[in-house]
Amino acid sequence: MRSELGQALSFLLNVALLGGMQVIRSVLDWMNFVRKQLEEQVFSGFLKVGTAIAIPSV
Repeated sequence: MRSELGQALSFLLNVALLGGMQVIRSVLDWMNFVRKQLEEQVFSGFLKVGTAIAIPSV
């Protein structure tokens, strides 16, 4: 009885660990995606500002 309970607990622990790792991985993927989006927006903003500054000086 005790070994079955231990097996069940270790199985649940493994499932919880795997689930937690999946959650962490998806959160990291999401953060990476958000960071890339922000970088693109900032970069395009710099380009717009740069062209706005460069065009009048031509």
